[in-house]
Amino acid sequence: MQGSDVDFLGEKVRNFAVIMGVVIAIWSLRTTIILARRKQSSDLVFSARNDENFVAGIRALRAHRASDDVKLLAVHPGIKSEDAASLRYILNYFEALAVGARNGIYDEKILYLNYRTTLIHVFDAAIPFIREVRISQDNATLYKELNWLAMRWKRAENSVLTRLCIDFDWRLILEIASRGRIRVGA
Repeated sequence: MQGSDVDFLGEKVRNFAVIMGVVIAIWSLRTTIILARRKQSSDLVFSARNDENFVAGIRALRAHRASDDVKLLAVHPGIKSEDAASLRYILNYFEALAVGARNGIYDEKILYLNYRTTLIHVFDAAIPFIREVRISQDNATLYKELNWLAMRWKRAENSVLTRLCIDFDWRLILEIASRGRIRVGA
């Protein structure tokens, strides 16, 4: 082998090493982002379990839905009641959750698996309240993100495509592409 051949081969090895370093750095960054999003989602789920206001809001909604007077909480004098405040608390909580899920702050799959039934039931039960508040405040976009998430999760119950969008996981693609040789997380 001549000196120029060795230099050419050394340059190829260096280029390959640089490319592999970039690929590993991108993969590492992506994994870190995914883990951070999952931790944020898990923290959110666990914090709600001990949140007295959240629990009070669910109880108030159930009580008023049973007597079919949820709508009355949105008009005077019901709007100032403790039950109305509790209902607004859980609706605002789920609105913030929906904003976070839509913008990739939270892992939607974790939220879906933990809150699917609760969120859909809360939204369905609160529709009369939401409509009345939108009218009284002249704000057609109030709880818009909550509406989006509830409809998306309802569709996911019957649509494989929507469910795949929620469940989409880059780890699966990596495992399939590597024929199972690369496993990321659990």
